[in-house]
Amino acid sequence: MATYIREIDSVYCIKGTHQSNQTSALQTHISYLLKQEERVLINLCELDDENGDVLRMLEDLKMTLEDEDRLHFYGYTQESDPVVIRSLGHTFSYNLAA
Repeated sequence: MATYIREIDSVYCIKGTHQSNQTSALQTHISYLLKQEERVLINLCELDDENGDVLRMLEDLKMTLEDEDRLHFYGYTQESDPVVIRSLGHTFSYNLAA
């Protein structure tokens, strides 16, 4: 399945299988979101990114921001639960967004 982005309750879910030739288009899209939104939260839970291209791109993009708190991204781990819920500003389970 191709990579696609779906916005659910202010969480941008990136799903599918990522191909390395899609990285620059994805970076352009996320950069655009950062221009439009005060804060961007990205769910990578259902992304198949074997080479880690998306994660590296997001980490690099975050480092270029003056306020790194504007960009949050996560895949599922037990440790990420409190961080994600705090970022959402809600007490409901973020799994509903995926």
